[in-house]
Parts: sequence; C-alpha cells; structure tokens
Amino acid sequence: MSKSWPWLVIFVLFSTCKPDKGPDLPDDKPRIINMSLAGLPDENIRIDQQRNEITLQLPPDFAPPRAAEVMPTFQLTPDARVITNGGIYGFAEFRGINLCGCSPDALKIGVTERNPVPGQPVLATEYTIKLMPAGSMTVKPDNPAAFEYFLDDTKILDLAVSNYYDGSPVEVRLRSTDNPNESYPLRTGCGYQQLECPGRENLLRLWPDETSRLKPGTYQLEIRKDNGRTARAETPFVVKKGRTRLDYYTLVQRSMVAGEVRLTGNNLFADDNLEILLTETSGREHRLKSHEVSPFGREMKATLGSDVKPGYYALRLIKDGQVASDCYRFSVTRDEKQPYLLSVDQRVNPILANAAEFCPNATPVILQRGASTYPVVTLSTYPAYTGTLQLSGRLVSVENPQIGVDVLMVLTNSFAEPAAYLWVEATLRIPADLPLGRYHLLVRTSEKFTPKTYLSEPYERVIEVQ
Repeated sequence: MSKSWPWLVIFVLFSTCKPDKGPDLPDDKPRIINMSLAGLPDENIRIDQQRNEITLQLPPDFAPPRAAEVMPTFQLTPDARVITNGGIYGFAEFRGINLCGCSPDALKIGVTERNPVPGQPVLATEYTIKLMPAGSMTVKPDNPAAFEYFLDDTKILDLAVSNYYDGSPVEVRLRSTDNPNESYPLRTGCGYQQLECPGRENLLRLWPDETSRLKPGTYQLEIRKDNGRTARAETPFVVKKGRTRLDYYTLVQRSMVAGEVRLTGNNLFADDNLEILLTETSGREHRLKSHEVSPFGREMKATLGSDVKPGYYALRLIKDGQVASDCYRFSVTRDEKQPYLLSVDQRVNPILANAAEFCPNATPVILQRGASTYPVVTLSTYPAYTGTLQLSGRLVSVENPQIGVDVLMVLTNSFAEPAAYLWVEATLRIPADLPLGRYHLLVRTSEKFTPKTYLSEPYERVIEVQ
C-alpha cells in the first residue's frame, strides 16, 4: 500500500464537508428556503431558486384573511430578513403580499442580509410571486337576482367571483343592454387611478366611479384582466335615478345680468322638468327654465331673465314643480368687475358662503356703535391683487336714501384666487358718532394708481346700528 493514501482520505473528507448552501441554492445570497400561507396547502407552493420565482396554486375560492393581502411565514437562510414588497431596493420591514397586482412591485418579495458588512455591497435576492388560479374566472351564481344601484348612492356592491386572483390588474365595466357600444367603468378600491381585487370571502367590491357618465338603464357587468382573462355576470345591473342634489362645493355663487347659470350635481335629468328658483328678500320669485341638461344627469344650464336685477337671491332647484334642493345664496352683478358681498359680521369660508345658513333673509345685522371689536365683511372682488386693492364702505339710511355715510374698511385677510377674482375679509369701522338707525351696506373697491372704482349692490340684510 502506498504511503500517500492517508493524505488522499483527508483530502476527500475536507472536500465533502464544505458548508451546505441549502436545497438547490445557486449562490450564497440571502434566500427563502420555504414559505407557508394560511389556507393554502404546502404542496401548492413551489419555489424556483434558479428563476427566483414563487408559484402559488390557488383553489377556486381562495379567500385572504384581510382584503386581498396575505402574510406568509418564511424559512430563510441564516442571517437573512424579508423586506417590503418594494423588492431588493426596499428597506422597510415586510408588510405582506397584495394579491391585486395594483403596482409593479405588489407581487415581489425582497430578501437581504440582516447584518450586512459595513463598506461591502449588500447581498440580496428578489423573488417574483406567480399566482396560478385553478380554472377560468367565473361570476358565481349565488349573487342576487339583480343588482340595483341608485345614482348618487354611496352603497358598495359585492360580487362573488371564483378563480379571481392571478396578480393582474382588473377593469370592471357596465355595458348597456340597449346599446352595447356604451360602457362605463366601475371603481373597485385600490386608489383613485387603480382598481382593487376582492376582499374577504372572495368578493369583488365595486361602486360606480365618481367621474363615470353612468345613466339610468340596464347593464351587463364585465370583468376584464390585463392578462386577457374575462368574466361576465348573468345578473343584470339595473341603474335607477337617485336623489337630486346640487354640488355643494362647486356651486356657482354669482352670474352677470342676463347671463347663464350653470349648476352641477347628480340626477339632473331633462325629463324631470328642472327649473331654477331665485327668490328676492321681498319674496318675489323668478323661475328659470333649463335650456340645456346633461344626458348623464350631472349638469344643467339656464339663462337669467331681463327681470332678474343685480342683487342677492336665494337659489333653489325645482323638479317637477317641487323644491328639490337646499337653499343656496346667489349673487347677480352688473358685470364681472362689480364686487359682491358674501357675509357681514360672521366669519365664513367663502367657498361655503352659499350654504343654507347664508341664504338671503330679512333678519337685520345688529352692529354696536363704538364697539371694541369690529364686524367682519367677506366679499368677492376684482382686481385680484391685495397689494393694490382699496376698500371703503358706505351706509345708506333705509328711511332716507339721500343720507349716506362713508365708513372705513381695513383689509385683514384674503383667500384663494380662482381665475381673476379674490375673496377677502375686511373689518368695518362703525363711527362712534354715527346716528342710530337702519342702513343698507355697500362696498366700494378700487385699485391704486387707477381712477376706476366698483360699487357693490346693497347687502340684502339691513344693518341696524345700536
């Protein structure tokens, strides 16, 4: 026997005792060895270490414990940690997997070193999740006999779907049964521009998009994934008229003499005989018939008659001869540069100053002569530059309109500047020697270095000086 055989045995032993990288791991980077998921058998989870892919074979009615998000458990290589599904460039702790496919990184998992060596590149592996449904996507037959939706309803509708999850973004549309060329999107959650997939119990939660031009009728609901998978609901989707209302935040606050009044809202349909009712503080009414109505119930237009003079009005919507809205304050000016008042002695958000509590009324505004606090006047004015804007008030006697007193106004605040207009607050300085009595308040605006001045209409509420 050769004397060299002991060295050969030692060489073989050392070569076969190299540290094991794990089951079929292609490198020494941090990796996921095993993964388990509640509700999914272990044999339905396959990890391909060569392609860095994790495949989940999903049963037809797989239901995550919380809306479309799952939290697996992992067996990792030593000194590894799972990071957020932003992939290997994420640094936050892992927060679960969103099955919707709402973003490019929604189905990615990063694994990195728990204790990286300072000054050395951080080793990391990024896995892609592949979702494999068990069969064709189908809308389950246990949905209600008909979906009924009222326009302007906030109700969320649930649709039971099998084999839904595949990691692909979804689009859900309603297609008109009367005109198949007409279809409208439904929003399903996941943010303004993106769509969400089902939540608990494998339900697809959906509601009409706020920007949809949906109108009453019967529709068929269609589901289409970006990867080409489709499904249709046999259940008809019936859209009906809902409560008529005006948009509070975008309601127009003024128009010019003989100008157009444009109102936006919901359920504004031509066959409802829509009118605008303008009421003066004296009680005199003006009815404006709509001359243009959106077929989708979102907008109507009417024109001011020649008998609607500059001033302040209560605006209401009339539907089939009946009042169908709250009261809103509405101003009519001679031209676009005439200022108009929003409130006196009451701080308001000028965007909301057309709400019911500011509708024209006959209750006087009580102001104290020589008070230590000054009443605040809110108005909209032109021009829009506070640095050159000048304000002054004028009180005109109700009993004797020939008697008028100019009063000081001091600009204290300004608001948003939509287009060329400005909402401002100014204090009204009531002179201590002003005679007691009842007055109409007007506001004069001007711009420094120019001779032009603009005078508002008298505020609709009488100013009573005590």
